[in-house]
Amino acid sequence: MKRYYFHLVDGHEIIPDKTGLDVTDLEQVRAEVIEAIREFRQEQSAAAAEWKDWRIEVTDAWGGIAMSLGLSDAEVSGFARAGH
Repeated sequence: MKRYYFHLVDGHEIIPDKTGLDVTDLEQVRAEVIEAIREFRQEQSAAAAEWKDWRIEVTDAWGGIAMSLGLSDAEVSGFARAGH
């Protein structure tokens, strides 16, 4: 398992994830990012326009970017997690 950090980024600001999450591979990272975005959309639906330029940027323990996905990316809507 590796620890990855899921930061909220908009180009000007960063809301860092200081805890991180242990995952087995990048496919699990992607599933976690998509699930986090879905939950965020449900909780912040009224403020969606304010967050349209934000993304979740996933980094490894050394700060290398493993993945980046926008909060408004359409692909999140079509992604189905296994077992859901």
